[in-house]
Amino acid sequence: MRRAVEAARAAHALGTRLPLQLCLRAETLASGDDLLHDLHGGLGDAGRRPQEVILCVTGGFPPA
Repeated sequence: MRRAVEAARAAHALGTRLPLQLCLRAETLASGDDLLHDLHGGLGDAGRRPQEVILCVTGGFPPA
């Protein structure tokens, strides 16, 4: 998540208002609400609103 928030801050510093596309692994997103809360808060602190971010989920889970 740290890298995703750093990318949002870097884009904000450049002054771009284009949507920010972040690729995250499914396992990362499944780790819990705390992580998603940190991502949401970090993106907000970087000046991004939820509608300005595109999340692409990649990968999958190994067979049980």
